[in-house]
Formats: sequence, structure tokens, C-alpha cells
Amino acid sequence: MSDQDNVVIWVDHRQAMIFQFDVAGFDRATVRCAHPDRHIHHTPRSPKTGNLPLDKVFFKRVAEAIEHAAAIIIAGPATAKTELVDYIERTEPAIAARIAGVESLDHLTNSALVSLARAFRDDDSMHSQSRR
Repeated sequence: MSDQDNVVIWVDHRQAMIFQFDVAGFDRATVRCAHPDRHIHHTPRSPKTGNLPLDKVFFKRVAEAIEHAAAIIIAGPATAKTELVDYIERTEPAIAARIAGVESLDHLTNSALVSLARAFRDDDSMHSQSRR
């Protein structure tokens, strides 16, 4: 695959699955956070929110893995996808400019995720929608 391929990322707080794709196929890479087994335990009536601090090292490694992508779609459940977008916008404006969309998605098969990303990239009407 070339450096100008499109990328779709499925991200949660434990890992980012990065699919570089073109019309012929796709390649997959995985970036894992440093502490994937860490769990949040929230105690009722506790002043703490139960949220883990932002894993900037994890997000930096994801950004480095997609720095040459022509267009980027970021997907996933919960808040990790928007936290990744916020991190990239603050630290990597050149990469942020190539984010074509952000989508809420549960787990899909690899092929289904890439097919959805291809459809997104081929549908010009979706490019004008808000990224969030």
C-alpha cells in the first residue's frame, strides 16, 4: 500500500486498529495502550469521576501510525474516538486537517469496517457533514 492510502481507525481506550485501504485491499496494524488491563472502579459518593487520565503516549503512537494517510476516518464506541480527535487537533494540525469523519460504531468485522469506510469516502454528500 502507498503512503497516500485512506485510513480507518477503530479505537477504544485499550487499542487502535488501523486499517490502511485502497480499492484493491487493506492492511491492518494495531497500536495498544501501555496498560490495557487497567479497569476503572468507581465508588458511589466518591468525589472522583472514575475516569482514567488521557493516555497521551497511546494517542501519540496512533498519530504517528497515520501521519502519511491521505484521508482518515476515526470510529469506535464511547469517548476514545473523540479524545483521539481532540489530541490530534491540539498536537498534529496537519493530520487533523485530513480527518474526514468521526463515527460511533461498535465492533465490526475487519472487512465490514473497511467496506463502511470505502462507502463513506465514496459518498460525497457525507464529506460536508460535521465531523462530530
